[in-house]
Amino acid sequence: MYLMTASFLLLPVIKFATSFHIPVQQISSSMLRLSSTSPTVVPSSPVKIKLLISDTGGGHRASANSLKAAFLSRYPDRVTEESIVIDDIYVDHSPQWSHFSNFPGIYKFAASQPDLVWKNVYEIGEDVDILRQFNDCLTYHICREGWTECLTKMSTEDGDSPDVIISCHPLTNTVPITLLEEAAERSGKGKDKRSPFYTVCTDLNSAHRTWFDERCDGVYVPTEGLRKKALSLMTPSNNGGDKLRKIGLPIREGFWSLSDSQTSREEQRKQALEELELDTGKRLVVVIGGGDGMGKVAAIAENVAEMVDEMGFQLVVICGSNKKLLSDLKTSINHPSVRLLGFVNNVHTLMLGASILITKAGPGTLAEAAATGTPTICTSFLPGQEAGNVDLVVDGGWGCFCSEDDPANIKSTVKTWLTQPQSFFEEMSEKAKADGNPQATLQIVEDIGSRIGI
Repeated sequence: MYLMTASFLLLPVIKFATSFHIPVQQISSSMLRLSSTSPTVVPSSPVKIKLLISDTGGGHRASANSLKAAFLSRYPDRVTEESIVIDDIYVDHSPQWSHFSNFPGIYKFAASQPDLVWKNVYEIGEDVDILRQFNDCLTYHICREGWTECLTKMSTEDGDSPDVIISCHPLTNTVPITLLEEAAERSGKGKDKRSPFYTVCTDLNSAHRTWFDERCDGVYVPTEGLRKKALSLMTPSNNGGDKLRKIGLPIREGFWSLSDSQTSREEQRKQALEELELDTGKRLVVVIGGGDGMGKVAAIAENVAEMVDEMGFQLVVICGSNKKLLSDLKTSINHPSVRLLGFVNNVHTLMLGASILITKAGPGTLAEAAATGTPTICTSFLPGQEAGNVDLVVDGGWGCFCSEDDPANIKSTVKTWLTQPQSFFEEMSEKAKADGNPQATLQIVEDIGSRIGI
């Protein structure tokens, strides 16, 4: 039924797309080749920076917030709180009657149906050029007016143009660059004189091809896997030159100083437990449900909590902003060695204190786990977008995958790990750190700053 319905709907869509002249169609044929030149500008003071996101999951805004904090920290004399803006271009600048203004809601529905909806939408967008081109066409024509204003003005009150635009989302690259080029041509400057545009990929080890556009002035990727993907999609005659940077994924400020520490991982763990007012003589298991508490966290937490006394460990469950999950767990779990939390600001301390992390394979959480050297059990992933993240953990030797659909197996794995010697955790911790970069946020910001002349 679904295939028949999809075929019926897609036939007129494809016919329409192939007959419609759209300014962005040339992008499809040349996408993912990074041009060999990059504009050098001398920005105003304070430097005006706009970060583009869509609140589809918490990771894009979290990365944008981290980049903002890094700009303020690195360039305190050139960047102010008011001169750097994070914009959800879909929600805040698309026509309210269009589905684009409800992108976060659409994402949440698709992510709640990973195999039925998300997987098919992701793969079609990745593999079918004509449909990706059609989506660009639709976005361009429906959102052009609001998006152009967003891209060429810092705000409705501040009509100045941004000195630099940074994309932190796969769907804020192609059309925004086209609109910037058009605006530059209308102003008489020529499209090659548009505002500098950089992309910071906030996916970890697998990412949609829409992250990469040849006209972008620089692309930052976190892993070798994504670097190879980007290079494989570029033409041999234009390999990107110095535009592609493999640095790491932007993570929160609390993680930045980890690389400066001279203490061992075990000493860091005990110091963190002291700071958390937990027992330094017991191992800590942390369960993270994501900012929205997504995933089958309740069943996992309840199963793991059953053996707290038997195995002599302590458990922290982070429910994020999911108040219902937190309330339900407070009803089902009542034990002095189990701490149930909502949204927290000290994830770096909790991860440092943890011997075992149990989480969905989201890019931000895993990048932070790698930065802290925390052995990890991945319990779920979004098909396509997060599948490579599981590979990074498993192939890297710092964790495993246990499906959230089998909480008893997760419980059994935790039990097995807790019986292992200290060397087991030390080895996994070192392997995790090899895939992490606590300084990634600052390094990305410094590289962009040097390119635009801050």
